[in-house]
Amino acid sequence: MEKMYDVAVLGGGPGGYEAAIRCAQYGLKTALIEGAELGGTCLNRGCIPTKALLHGAEVFEQSEGAAKFGVITGPVALEYAKLAAHKDAVVAKLRNGIAALEKAHKVDVIEGFGKLTDKNTIDVAGKAVKAEKIILATGSMPARPPIPGLEGKNVGHERRNPGHDPVPRELCHHRRRGDRHRIRHPVRHPSGKK
Repeated sequence: MEKMYDVAVLGGGPGGYEAAIRCAQYGLKTALIEGAELGGTCLNRGCIPTKALLHGAEVFEQSEGAAKFGVITGPVALEYAKLAAHKDAVVAKLRNGIAALEKAHKVDVIEGFGKLTDKNTIDVAGKAVKAEKIILATGSMPARPPIPGLEGKNVGHERRNPGHDPVPRELCHHRRRGDRHRIRHPVRHPSGKK
């Protein structure tokens, strides 16, 4: 006998996992379907890992000027592998926290790529997940400006896992808000070279 849910949420990013918890808080039998990792792009490949890496870069930069405040540190170096490991630990802790919240609210987390087959059914690897209501929280793909070479191996984006590539000699950060583009130009490499 197949299980029938009150609500099935397709997508375990910030919108989806929060929606699943809220539905469960209202007493609805809820399933959360995620094809990759709980937390979506923001937690796993976007906002959170990027901020962890940027914080490490800020600490590195601040430590270089510590002597003027009487803090003697000796030669300052950045071990990128340790910074990447720190980023991975931050992401894993937050992802595990989301899983714990879902479990605490009795949300059934179903791992696998889901495909909506009708108004009450999501197919997950050949298994039908039925629900009275379905919430689609599948996220989005970013628009990429028409810049030649943007898809090259030397261009990072949200689908790559930041922190697992060698430290770039140059970095140009591009962020789009509405119709405005903001570009940050090359930053200094930890070796001291620009």
